[in-house]
Amino acid sequence: MNFSKAKGKRQKAKGKRQKAKGKRQKAKGKRQKAKGKRQKAKGKMGLGYLFFLLLTIYLFKVFLIKNGMFLFNTIPNLLTLYKN
Repeated sequence: MNFSKAKGKRQKAKGKRQKAKGKRQKAKGKRQKAKGKRQKAKGKMGLGYLFFLLLTIYLFKVFLIKNGMFLFNTIPNLLTLYKN
């Protein structure tokens, strides 16, 4: 098959365009990924996040202590009941 010179040039140009498009898409993906990481880091530094952390720790402590103490006190009592 003998292509004309013009067709060869067109094909070559098309290849270059496709390659360039691929590079652009790859770069865009990298930019988006970096942006996401920045936003994530920014969100973690916010006051809301700190408040949320403190609240969860506090609630966890309170419930664990209350329920924990209750549980630890009731288990031996239950054991003694079952023994008798």
